[in-house]
Amino acid sequence: MLKKIIANSGIQLIGKAIGLVTSLLITALITRKLGPSNYGLYVFLFAFINLMVSFGNWGTQIIGVRELAKSKDKGGVFGSLFSLRLILACLITFLSLVIVGSFKIFSDLRLISLISLPLIVAIIVESSFEVVFLSFVKMGIKAKISVFSSLLFLLLTYLFLKTNLGLLSPILGWYGSKIFSILLSFFAFKKLIPGKHRVDKKVVGHLIRESLPVGALLILFSVYDQAIDSLVIKNYLGPAQVGLYGLAYKIYGNLVLPAYFLSNSIFPILSKNPEKDFTKLLKIGLSLSCLTVLFLIPAVFFLGKPAVLLIAGRDFAGSAVILRILVPALLFSYLNHLFGFSLIALNRQTDSLKIGLLALFWNLILNLYFIPRTGIIAAAWITVSTEALVTILSFSVLFLKKSGSRADPVFKA
Repeated sequence: MLKKIIANSGIQLIGKAIGLVTSLLITALITRKLGPSNYGLYVFLFAFINLMVSFGNWGTQIIGVRELAKSKDKGGVFGSLFSLRLILACLITFLSLVIVGSFKIFSDLRLISLISLPLIVAIIVESSFEVVFLSFVKMGIKAKISVFSSLLFLLLTYLFLKTNLGLLSPILGWYGSKIFSILLSFFAFKKLIPGKHRVDKKVVGHLIRESLPVGALLILFSVYDQAIDSLVIKNYLGPAQVGLYGLAYKIYGNLVLPAYFLSNSIFPILSKNPEKDFTKLLKIGLSLSCLTVLFLIPAVFFLGKPAVLLIAGRDFAGSAVILRILVPALLFSYLNHLFGFSLIALNRQTDSLKIGLLALFWNLILNLYFIPRTGIIAAAWITVSTEALVTILSFSVLFLKKSGSRADPVFKA
C-alpha cells in the first residue's frame, strides 16, 4: 500500500515538477511584460474564475471519485456525474455573466472577464475526466496530460505576448491548453470506461445529496483561500498590491500541491474501506507530509527572495516578504489536505462544512479589519492564522469521531 501511494504521488509530482517549471516561466513572462498592476488584474480574474469553477463543481468531483471507486456500474455513475456537472457548469457560467456585468469591481476588466467566462465550462469538463483517472488510480495519465497542456499554455502565452495582446495573452493561452487537455483526456477516458454512459436519475439524486455539504465546504475554502484576499486588496489597495500578494501566493500555492497529490493518492483507497485502512493510511500520510514540509520550509525561507527576484524582477520585491510570512502556513495546509480528505472518505462532510464556515468568518472579519489598515502584510498573516485554525478544528473532530467519543468540544450543542 505504501509503495502504491508513493508511486502515484511520485508520478503526479514529476508531472507537476515539469508543470511548475512551465508555470514559473509563464509567471515570469506575464509579470515582466504586464507589471504589478496588470498582473494584479490577472490574479484577480484568475481567482474569480476558480471561485466560479468551485461553484460549478459543487463537490461532485470528490464525491465522484469516491462513488466511481466503489461502484461496479462505472458507465452509469460517470454518465450521471458528467451530465450533472455539465448542467452546473452552464448555470454557473450564466451567473458569472450577471456578476461581471453588474458589479463595479469588474469595471476595469469587464470585457476580458466576459471573454474568459467559457473557461468555466472547459475546466469543469476537463476535471470530469480527471475523476475517472483518479478513481482508477491512473495518476500517470493525468500527469502526462497536465505536462503537455502546461507546455502548450507556455508556448501560446509567449506567442500571444509577442503580438502585444497584453492581458488577453494568458487568457488565450489558457483556452488553447484546456481544449487540448480535454481532447487528450477524452481519448484516454474511452479506454477506461468504454461503451455507452447512461444517465441514472437515482444516481444523479444520490450524487446531489452527497455533494451538497462537500460543495459548500469547497466553495468556502475557495472564498477564504483566494477570493476574499484578492477582492479586499483590490477594493482597498488597488490592483498593484493584488499583483504583489498574488505572486507570493501563487508560489505558495504551487508548494502546497504535493499535499493535494498525496491526498489524491490516499483518497480512493481510503474510500473503498475507510474503517479498515484509516489508521494505516493516516500514518503514511502524516509521515510523508511532515518529511515534505521539513524540506520545504527552510528552502522557502532562505531561497524565497532570490526566487521572486529571478521570476519577476525588482518590481515584485515586496512579494518576497509576503512569501516568507506564508512559510508557517505550509505545515498547516499539508495537514489540512490530509485531514479534510479523510473526513470526506469517512462521510464526515458535515463536520468539514462546519469547520469551513468558522474559517470563512474568521478570515473575512480579519481581512476586512486589518487589510485597509496594515496592507498585504496583514493578509499573509491572516492566511497563516486561518490554516492553523482549520488544522486545530479538523484534528479535534477527526480523532474524537474516530475514537468513538460522544463528546465534541469543538461543535458541542
